[in-house]
Amino acid sequence: MDLLSSFFETNWALLLLAAALMIMIQVTVHLSRKVKVLLLVVILLVALLTVIEFIEVALGNRETYSIWRTVLSGLKYIIPPFILAVIMCIILNETKWVQFIPAALNAVLCLISIGTGWVFRIKPDNHFERGPLGYLPFIIILLYIFATGWHHFKSSTKYPEDIAPLVFLLISSLLSVFLPLIWGFGYEAWFCTTIIIDVFVYYVFLMQQLTKKDALTGLLNRQSYYSDSERYKDEITAVVSLDMNGLKEKNDTEGHDAGDKALVSLANCFLQAVRAGQRVYRVGGDEFMILCMKTDKAKAEKLVERIRANVADTEYSCSVGFCVREHGEIFDDLVKISDECMYAAKAEYYREKKNND
Repeated sequence: MDLLSSFFETNWALLLLAAALMIMIQVTVHLSRKVKVLLLVVILLVALLTVIEFIEVALGNRETYSIWRTVLSGLKYIIPPFILAVIMCIILNETKWVQFIPAALNAVLCLISIGTGWVFRIKPDNHFERGPLGYLPFIIILLYIFATGWHHFKSSTKYPEDIAPLVFLLISSLLSVFLPLIWGFGYEAWFCTTIIIDVFVYYVFLMQQLTKKDALTGLLNRQSYYSDSERYKDEITAVVSLDMNGLKEKNDTEGHDAGDKALVSLANCFLQAVRAGQRVYRVGGDEFMILCMKTDKAKAEKLVERIRANVADTEYSCSVGFCVREHGEIFDDLVKISDECMYAAKAEYYREKKNND
């Protein structure tokens, strides 16, 4: 009973947060089933690691050696890389068996180490000792952290508010592993607490994304457009207006699924065309806007060229207009001029289409 009460006294905050997270994840309707399952797997693995760590420490405080301490020590080294492998799947939104190879390799070596002492061993006097590969689990953990960060930043939209939470996750994970190593005590308690907090932060981040992004295209939504146009109104130097051509006709003749597919395809064209400081929004059914910071006329023209080239590679069409702040125009004037250019391009498109028909 003393051991059980000590466990809850030591880990009560972690266990309470883990339980709350499991409930919130289960009742959230906006997360995909895959993401829910992966988040729950992370929480359960952290809870398991917490129990293992507590029991292993209790066995380590005894004067006599127990084989169970060796087994639990092996599990303490095996589980963290698998936790980070699952987190990598969540953040990158893809699950590939290759992502689990480093964790599996580490697991095999740790299991072998129970009999060989390659990674660690418990001496007859019940003292822990690292083997020749004693830092391998930490290298694997480091590999997962940097690989996740690299792949995410390479493929992300690079909006500061989207990057900041992921930077927090990566830095906190690094600190939870390596500060205890530097200071000379076990990292597991730090790691478990940090991972649960990181899962909570990521859950809040996912919920925030749902409020600011369009559910169909993944672009920033109309509310984000209004918010950002006010927030960055003095920094916006160019505006691009875009409108898909023929969406109503496609919906009427091929169905709304075909129309949705077209909108997603065009959204990807716009995302591939923008550069740092350029934000894409879906502001209506077939209407899109791009707000550009620190973008002069030459860069705006290049952006429009990239958009047209990307769209030309699809079966769809869109009308484009843009305006650059050159004489101190206010934001509303930029939007008005850009919209007028876009509507003129749309009228020309339909005139040509009518003549060709």
